[in-house]
Amino acid sequence: MKFSAMLLFLILWSLFVYDPMAHMVWGKGGLLNASLGGRFPTLDFAGGTVVHVTLGVSPLICSAHSTLVEVIAQDQPGLLHRISSKFSQELCNIEIALVETEGQTAIDVYYLTSNGLKLNADQQSRLRAALLADLVS
Repeated sequence: MKFSAMLLFLILWSLFVYDPMAHMVWGKGGLLNASLGGRFPTLDFAGGTVVHVTLGVSPLICSAHSTLVEVIAQDQPGLLHRISSKFSQELCNIEIALVETEGQTAIDVYYLTSNGLKLNADQQSRLRAALLADLVS
């Protein structure tokens, strides 16, 4: 993806999604403050609510042109590198990566494209086989 396209996306996303959502949550009469009857200031440290809601919607928008890959594996040093190396070997771009660890389990979700398009059936099969061969061994 070109830097100029990414920059344009970030500016538009901020103006039309993040800023209105932040106002709805934090502004006077915003959703959180109104739910408390307007008596208490909204405490949302580091923008957690707004960040999580907007990040939850982003993948839904991206899924229209990306292939979703979910990896659940035993967490270990170098796991993310091994996964992303397989993506690179299959000529895939990572559009969005949601990386999470719960205890000793890695639960990662990736939205991938290849040449700007969803992965075709052959690419999906090759990638699946490559990931399973690497992660199961």
